[in-house]
Amino acid sequence: MPSLDDLKQLTGQWKGHSSLWFRPDTPATECETTATLGTVAGGQLVTVDYTWSYEGAPHDGHMVVSVDETEGVHMAWCDSFHMSTKLMDLQGAAVRGPVVAAAGTYSLPEGEPWGWRIEIEAQAAGFQLRMFNILPASMGGLEALAVQSDYTRA
Repeated sequence: MPSLDDLKQLTGQWKGHSSLWFRPDTPATECETTATLGTVAGGQLVTVDYTWSYEGAPHDGHMVVSVDETEGVHMAWCDSFHMSTKLMDLQGAAVRGPVVAAAGTYSLPEGEPWGWRIEIEAQAAGFQLRMFNILPASMGGLEALAVQSDYTRA
């Protein structure tokens, strides 16, 4: 599992490009994006604040990330487009190498909850933020990339 130090190396200002898919079989909506990574609680947690746009309307999101050797990865996430007034609690672990990943659920007006997974991957020249929509088990449980943002130092 990556350590909190892996994420702390990403603190600072970032700029990049973001792609949003509503369905995997449709073209992505593209936009520019910015991110700021920092620490809180005496450097024990990492924050991720990002901006992006959809059809010209500005949006922003915020994450607080905890990486603990015994508890795993925990994230609290909100986004002005995806979550409205709600806060999602996500839990998980590294999926491979420098990737911090956690998953949570969200509800629709009807039916069972859907899943949502967020991954942050440190890369040589920056980092990548990915978000996946996960169908309910009764609908096959398939995952589809919903957001991919690629960042380099601003």
